Amino acid sequence: MLRTSIRSARMTVRLEVDPRSLRCQAALRRAAVALLVLLALAGGAAAAPLTLDEAVRLALDTSEDVRAARARRAQADAGVTAARAALLPGLTLTGSYTRRAREVTRNVGGEDVTIQSANALGANLTVATTLFDGRAYPLLRAAHRQRDAATLDEQERRRQIAFGAAAAFLTALGHERVVDAAVRRQEFAVARQRDAAARVDARLVSTNDRTQADLEVATASRELAGARAALAVAYAELAWWIGGDVAGPLVEPDRLHATASAPPPDPAGLADLARRQRPDLAATRLRVDVARELAAEPGRRAWPTLDLIGQYRLTNEAGLSGHNTDWLVTLSATWEVWDGGRRGADARARALDVELAHLDVSAADRRARAELAAAQARLDGARAALPPAEQVAAAAAQHADEVAVLYAQGLARALDVVDAGARRYDAEVAVARARVELAAAWLELGLATGAPPLAAPTSPSPAGDSP
Repeated sequence: MLRTSIRSARMTVRLEVDPRSLRCQAALRRAAVALLVLLALAGGAAAAPLTLDEAVRLALDTSEDVRAARARRAQADAGVTAARAALLPGLTLTGSYTRRAREVTRNVGGEDVTIQSANALGANLTVATTLFDGRAYPLLRAAHRQRDAATLDEQERRRQIAFGAAAAFLTALGHERVVDAAVRRQEFAVARQRDAAARVDARLVSTNDRTQADLEVATASRELAGARAALAVAYAELAWWIGGDVAGPLVEPDRLHATASAPPPDPAGLADLARRQRPDLAATRLRVDVARELAAEPGRRAWPTLDLIGQYRLTNEAGLSGHNTDWLVTLSATWEVWDGGRRGADARARALDVELAHLDVSAADRRARAELAAAQARLDGARAALPPAEQVAAAAAQHADEVAVLYAQGLARALDVVDAGARRYDAEVAVARARVELAAAWLELGLATGAPPLAAPTSPSPAGDSP
């Protein structure tokens, strides 16, 4: 089970006492009572119902998609480090050992000088840094933008997972309410079956009343079996989201229902809010900047690069110089005058990447507007449908109770009783679905406006910026 539970309590007590002692008998009784209390507490703590907030938390902790998005953000962060490394100095230390067949010496000024040693040792310490490289700066800016976009992608993925888990939770909760309605229908049908059997035995009605009652009991049992099967499927779907078993019952999200039933935010400001707040739209716009920076890089290849190199050398072969150590500093300028046309080809290709990124932004904006309009329409429809559904359910319940009384008094037909039970069941199912659809529509509106998981979408303030 996912919820915290105490699965079992095992206690071994070994007493070596005189059973004839009254004090020992009292101690045994106290120990038995304490053990029973412990077991009762263990059993009572085993069934903590699953809440909506807990389901969302478990889904975020479990989802492989969230982990993958986090890994992609880490990759983008590593890309920034790699791009910055092109502007930082590098330090290289090398060492060598060379074994030659013979030693080479020369007489210089009456002195033997070793030109090549039979066992040559050498070490070089090189420091190299790029003083200027025009290509590195747009690549570094592109890496920063890519990392920001990856961070927004991770936020968006977390939102998608959270809203998906919440939707699965609401679906399972709705099926629980359908099962409850099916149970009430079956109980009502069984009670009316007993009434019909009694009236048939008393020869007050025909046997057809009992037949109709039996038919309604069988129908109610069939509906209950189907509702329980659908609930099991919904539990399995929710279990996939949260990464563990779900046995129910689920906790009614009263806060979400109250928020969804409250007056809606100003529709005029939601479109601007969605554009400024949705992480996926912001990431799409950032990728335009990435493409633009990358498109600037090929043109920078025509600029010369300036490098500074310093080297310190240590060897046991002094040679003609007579020094075992040496150092040098080199200032190098490189200018690639012609690269066979690759620079121009890359520039044209990356310019098209900028155009494609702009098209992605336009498509994302249109899709966001369509999603927002659909979410608003569904929320308006769900808000309009719930009050009538609740009224119908209340009237159907009262009608079923009244028909049951009338049938017991011989003033209603068995067919009226069956119809009243079926109508009450249909009305209760409609209420359960309407409540789930209202909550789901509110979540969909939050998803469309870029709100954090389970937060209410609100109209933006005139001077405020979205987080």
